[in-house]
Amino acid sequence: MNGRARNREVVGASRWFDALGIVAGAALAAGLVATWRAGDSDGERAMALAVLVGVGVVLVLVWRWFARLQVEVDERALRFRFGPVRCTLDAERIAGVTPQAYRWWRFGGWGLRFARIEGRLVRAWSVPFVRSGVAVETTDGRQYYVSSRAPEALVHAVRALGERRAG
Repeated sequence: MNGRARNREVVGASRWFDALGIVAGAALAAGLVATWRAGDSDGERAMALAVLVGVGVVLVLVWRWFARLQVEVDERALRFRFGPVRCTLDAERIAGVTPQAYRWWRFGGWGLRFARIEGRLVRAWSVPFVRSGVAVETTDGRQYYVSSRAPEALVHAVRALGERRAG
């Protein structure tokens, strides 16, 4: 990430989400053991094990990527990302930022989500079970929601970014 960070936060999911991941992993491990012990033919057993391992890899990647949102404000931009999926809003594109509670039902869940709110498409970068964050509006009329456990500090950093741009 470019420049010196003015605000950096790693927004981790709550312990509920981690517990859910552990339970899912245990269920997957039990499925692997049960499949291995099953008396089916070797071909069927190999196929079932391959599917379970594939599902396990996907679940682990999704869990790791979407359990932690990295948010950074540096001298030039607001950046946020889940694993390899990232978004950069340059200072000149940011029209406003306000603290806002996250309402998961409006977006249909957590993670990278899209919803039409008051006739506008809003892109949410939300962490499971984290209810606080900021709403960012861009100069081209786009809206983003970004989870944060310290929304006031994030608002302050983004506004300072805008003041520096204007000054």
